[in-house]
Amino acid sequence: MKLISELLRFEGRELTITAMDFRKQPGEVLAQAQLGTKFTITKNGKPIAVLTRIEPDAFELGSAIRKLGLAEPMVRVDSTPQRAPTSTGRAK
Repeated sequence: MKLISELLRFEGRELTITAMDFRKQPGEVLAQAQLGTKFTITKNGKPIAVLTRIEPDAFELGSAIRKLGLAEPMVRVDSTPQRAPTSTGRAK
């Protein structure tokens, strides 16, 4: 059995591994998945699962962009209703 890190050196960012290899090295597989490696897990030569990292949602991305100073902060708009003007143009 080769170490997952050794396989990645030769095969790139997508890797097929056996269920047995996953059971023997779950920490290494999960760490590599978190870094963006896509794993297809096989049992008896047939694919049974795909393991990939979860991409951040739009809210997390927006928050990260603002923290890095790459976007203007969001401006809060006052939603207090305004009184309609009277026929003289002045509010009561």
